[in-house]
Amino acid sequence: MEKRIKMIKFNLAQATRLMLALALAGFVAAPAFAVVIETGAQQSVTSTAQISASQAGPSPLFISLMLRKLKCKTGENLDISVSWEWKDGVKISRPMYPQPWGDWVLISSQEGKAIQKEKGSWQRIDKLKIMTFMDGKVEIPALAANFQVPGQPPVEYRSAVVTIEVEPKVNKKGELEANLRDIKNPIWMVSFWQILLALLVAAVLLVGIAWYSKKVGLLGGAKKLEPIRPPEDVARERLKSLKESDLLTQGNFKAYYIELTDILRHYLEGRYSISAPDRTTAELMKELKRILERKDILTLRDLLERSDMIKFAKGSPDSKEIEIDWNVVKEFVEQTTMVYQNSLNTEIKSNLENNHDLSKNGNNITTPGSKL
Repeated sequence: MEKRIKMIKFNLAQATRLMLALALAGFVAAPAFAVVIETGAQQSVTSTAQISASQAGPSPLFISLMLRKLKCKTGENLDISVSWEWKDGVKISRPMYPQPWGDWVLISSQEGKAIQKEKGSWQRIDKLKIMTFMDGKVEIPALAANFQVPGQPPVEYRSAVVTIEVEPKVNKKGELEANLRDIKNPIWMVSFWQILLALLVAAVLLVGIAWYSKKVGLLGGAKKLEPIRPPEDVARERLKSLKESDLLTQGNFKAYYIELTDILRHYLEGRYSISAPDRTTAELMKELKRILERKDILTLRDLLERSDMIKFAKGSPDSKEIEIDWNVVKEFVEQTTMVYQNSLNTEIKSNLENNHDLSKNGNNITTPGSKL
C-alpha cells in the first residue's frame, strides 16, 4: 500500500512539473492533465483546468468523475458522481449533461447542492445514471463547462474521456441476450369448444371464398392483383398521415414513436431487402454497416435508441426534437430514393448501350460463302 501511495505521489509530481514547464513555455488557457486514482473499490477519474501561465499553481476549478467500477453490461445502469470544486469568485456555467451522451443514454441526473467545503472553497456533487446498448470498449465523452475568473476572459473546459469495458448480457445457458425486447402479448387460454367453433367458422369461410371465386371467374374472370407499391410511396404516405394525426396533441409520444420507427424499419426492409422490423437496434445497425455510409448509420442509431427510451417510458421529447426526428426519417427516405433511382437509370443506360453495341457488331458478321 505504501509503495502504491509513493507511485501516485511520484506521478502527481511529474504531472505538476510538466504543467509548470508548459506554463513557462507560454501556453495560455490550456486544459491541464487527467489522472486516474485507485481508492479501494472506487475508480476516480480526475481532471483539472489551468487559467493561464501566470496563475500556475492551485487550479480555480477541479472536476472529478467518480465511478465504482470501470466495467458493466449492456442495458445495465452505471452510476457516476461528478464533483465540482471551485474557488470564491469563479463563475461556472451550469453543466449540460448531453442526451444522448455519445454511445450512452442519460437515464437520470440529480444536481447536488453547493456547500462550502472550507473558507474560500466550494463543492457540488451531481449524481448521474447512464446506460448503453453497445458492447466492447465504450467511451464516455468529455463534459464541457465554461468558467471565468475575475479579470480573465471566459474559458471552456473539457474533462477527461473515460473508457468503460461493456460486456454483452449472457443468460444462464451462456447465450447472448438481446439488449431490448418488446413486451410480449398476453397468452389467451382457449377451450376445446372454442377451437372447434373456430375450425367450423374457418371451413365455412373457405367454402364461401371458393364459391365466390368460382362465380366471379365464370362471370367476368378473376381480378388482377394490385402491383406492389414502391417503399418510398408507402413511407411518404404514412409519414404524412402520422404528421396529421392527433397523437401529439393527446400527449401519446409512445404511440407516435412506435409508428415513426415502424415506418423507417419497413422502408429499410422494402429498399434493401433486410428483415428490419424484427431486429433490435444493435442487430439492425450491424446489418446496415455493409449498406449505408457511417454518417447515416449514426443518425439512424441515435433516432432508434432515443425512440426505444421513449417507448419504454424513459424519456419525454419536446416539440423541436419530435420535428427533428420526423424530418430525419423524411430526408433519409428522399435521399436514398434518389440514390436508388440514379443507380437504376445508370444501369438501364449501360444495358441499352451494351445491347446497341451487340446489335451493331451482329450486322457486320459474315456467313460462309457470303461476299464481303
